[in-house]
Amino acid sequence: MLYSQAMEILILCSVVDNFGDIGFVYRLGRALLECKSNLKINIVVDNLASFSKIAPEIQCKLAFQQYRGLNIYDWNNAEFCKAEFSLNFPQLIFQCFQCQRPLWLDDILFAKENKKVSTIINLEYLTAEAWADDFHLLKSATRSPLIKKINFMPGFTNKTGGLVLDKSFMACLKDRAYALNLLKKDLNDGLDALENPKTFCLLLFAYPKNFRPLAAALKEFSRGREICLFLSAGIQGEDFEGPFRIVRLPALRQEAWDALLTLTDFNFIRGEDSFSRACLCGKPFIWHAYVQDEEFQLVKLDALLLRIKDYLLAEDYADFRRASLLYNRHFTVACGKETSDLLCREENFPLKEDENAEKKALLTVLEKGENFKAAFACFSENLIKNGNLAQAILDFCQPLRLV
Repeated sequence: MLYSQAMEILILCSVVDNFGDIGFVYRLGRALLECKSNLKINIVVDNLASFSKIAPEIQCKLAFQQYRGLNIYDWNNAEFCKAEFSLNFPQLIFQCFQCQRPLWLDDILFAKENKKVSTIINLEYLTAEAWADDFHLLKSATRSPLIKKINFMPGFTNKTGGLVLDKSFMACLKDRAYALNLLKKDLNDGLDALENPKTFCLLLFAYPKNFRPLAAALKEFSRGREICLFLSAGIQGEDFEGPFRIVRLPALRQEAWDALLTLTDFNFIRGEDSFSRACLCGKPFIWHAYVQDEEFQLVKLDALLLRIKDYLLAEDYADFRRASLLYNRHFTVACGKETSDLLCREENFPLKEDENAEKKALLTVLEKGENFKAAFACFSENLIKNGNLAQAILDFCQPLRLV
């Protein structure tokens, strides 16, 4: 049975990583409306200030606002939200990235007098680890038989839900002129570099780290080349001052950020949403994984590297792997057993920080950029073939008569 009336989805977003969490939720909300226009999407977010960085029209002090067809609620305004959703009981909830549900929502869902059924879709972080295939669509228990919970995995295989393929990003991916025109609305400096085919453009978006090895690699790489480095807002660029051009980026709307990612030649990227875009861009990239205890981020990185392995020649893969691991290793942090076992299998991997080793590895990857182009393009094409995460969720929910 297909429903003609507007069906509602409540999406929960607790911001941990500034832009990755809300970036994904905002993108997902737009993509859901693109797939099915009669949906009513309610986004409940606990950090409107972060949201406003990628969607400047968002007002940070409003309990409720409408933006681009989405209903935006301030998670922190418990009185308003509890009153609103008590009258409008949420039958379908997307709980993103294992965030805790707000107490006011649990009061509604698990009230003794409640007799209504609600389904929670637990949308997990993107991971390349093999367990994602098995975890996808597994059911979890809640403290009420009326509140159902199902795990839904974004991912890299057709056994997961795939990645969000929203129209704006896909248009940028397919049409360079469209991407440039979109970026012109937000960026004044650096457009000439992006338009010049002779300029090698790089984007750096990273967590705090020692950037001296990367800066040294770029300085050597720039000899005989015209390069332009786009530094994301928040990165101190003192280490990069040198014989190449630097463009310090302002905060960009999500669509403009997407356009930039598709226009650069090489991306150093971090986080959740930008990580998924880098995978889809078809451009060489190195991912800066979110730092975890006992260097467990290297295990997550290893899983991604193994997904990319079959697309690269053996020698090129070895170089790419070494550069990625060195870029992500924090030598002041002790490794756990799983991470130690991983690094022990790496040939001649430094036991302590070695800036020259990291610089050499990064330089090798940059100089092999041409070798990587076809491989990363093929990686992207196969991810796109897995389908749109937004459509996959709707397809899953429809037989349950939720949308």
